[in-house]
Amino acid sequence: MRLGEWSRRIAAAVVALAPVLACADGTLSFVSDPGEFVGGGTTYSVSFADADISIGGDANALGVYYQSGTDTWSLALNAPQSHALTPACYERAERAPAEDATRPGVEFDFGSRSCGQIAGRYRLIELETDSASGAISKLAVDFVQQCGGPALFGKLRYNSTVSLDTPALDPVFEVGGALHFVSDPGDDVGLGQTRAFDLDRSNFSMSMNPDAGVSGGYQSSTEFWYFDFAAPDGAPLEVGLYEDAVRFPFQGPGQPGLDFVLDGRGCNELSGSFDVAKLDFDRIDGTPTRFENHFVQHCDNAAPALTAEVAVTQVYTNGPLVDDTLFIDGLDGETPWPLVWNCD
Repeated sequence: MRLGEWSRRIAAAVVALAPVLACADGTLSFVSDPGEFVGGGTTYSVSFADADISIGGDANALGVYYQSGTDTWSLALNAPQSHALTPACYERAERAPAEDATRPGVEFDFGSRSCGQIAGRYRLIELETDSASGAISKLAVDFVQQCGGPALFGKLRYNSTVSLDTPALDPVFEVGGALHFVSDPGDDVGLGQTRAFDLDRSNFSMSMNPDAGVSGGYQSSTEFWYFDFAAPDGAPLEVGLYEDAVRFPFQGPGQPGLDFVLDGRGCNELSGSFDVAKLDFDRIDGTPTRFENHFVQHCDNAAPALTAEVAVTQVYTNGPLVDDTLFIDGLDGETPWPLVWNCD
């Protein structure tokens, strides 16, 4: 990310950015899953010595920016509901500073790489400010962010004696399942192959699409595919048989939408059907958590078909009682802290 772009973004999350600190006492480390975009699937650790560090913010948000030569990264943390940041665990964080007012915000950028959308969580272990200036004097935080399926696990310490050996945070969600297809000779998408794919967090994620249906995408080092399904007329997708489907998202009134694309090969026109056997959604985000579907598609109204089965779960992990309004010990019991809990 360009320095100017970072500055504009962090300005929205941080009220007051501290002066640059040379030779600061601190460390950042992260482990990036294979296929994770921001960290590039690498392991990274750096001391703040001999680098320019900016750490600033107020009671509601803070930001850290690091630069040493061409090596740059930034971290932003926002509290939900305009409340003060305090040591606790913050669940279901969205991309800062674009998070909903009820959500925590997090964003870690590394070099020129950043996320468009983030599913994240962080554990704020230590946060102290100078009583006279209000500047941040100590900071210890562990964080996780997922841009899709793979996760980046990070730990930052600044003027802190908190060890880096803290228990690893769980990913926000885990994925498990499989997709299998049989492609007839002459089918332009599957090229007459029979294939099976194991799905996990490193290669797959699902979401609700703009037509209230389900979309999912697979990415490996050598190939990619994605699927889209939608009920007619923008109705929420439900368990059941959908016939006379056409290519998503070009369905007309009364038509279901369907599309399966493999390595860039898709149908110009599509006819087919799909049968949703199981479908569950997360109660907080509305994201699909369980999806089982049998589908058939024909390109350009031709006889050759691609027939497939998909069964996948996308399970979210949370702090205790995450479906309830949560509170932090020691604060007013009537003050809501959604998705924040005391994890000491």
